[in-house]
Amino acid sequence: MKITLTASFLLAFVFFACNKTPKPGETPPPAPSGPEAMCFALKMNQDITACSLTIDGDSVTGFFAWEPFERDGGRGSLNGSKSGDIITVNFHYMIEGSIQQEEMMFKLENGKLLRAVGELEDQNGVLVIKDKASVQYTEVFEPVDCSEVAEPIQRAKEVAGMIEAGQ
Repeated sequence: MKITLTASFLLAFVFFACNKTPKPGETPPPAPSGPEAMCFALKMNQDITACSLTIDGDSVTGFFAWEPFERDGGRGSLNGSKSGDIITVNFHYMIEGSIQQEEMMFKLENGKLLRAVGELEDQNGVLVIKDKASVQYTEVFEPVDCSEVAEPIQRAKEVAGMIEAGQ
């Protein structure tokens, strides 16, 4: 009898401890936080540009694949930061067998990813946006389920791995 009462008490304690509901006026416990992964696509006719982003605080990583129909495209990795709704990344990619780096800017707006368009200039082998204040966010990437862009993103990951390995 003593074991049954002890077991019942422990079960009741565990149940109520694990199912604590905040009382009125109490702040609920914070939701688990961690990296936020998102995918976007810009489709024009048979061309596709796919982007996957992982945002962890102000750090941004991801992959980008520009795949024009029946032409060589550019694929590679993204690394950078987020400040407010503006994302600035370094796009390290391969295009036509050449490895390049380019600064890219995006804005998250209404669930969409807007890419900045502006004049680029070469700074020590990296293409950077000449005047960040004058960029126009004109390329609109729609949010998509990551499975919809899995193939181009996988190709971007493979290219990024080759670049990292120095091939």
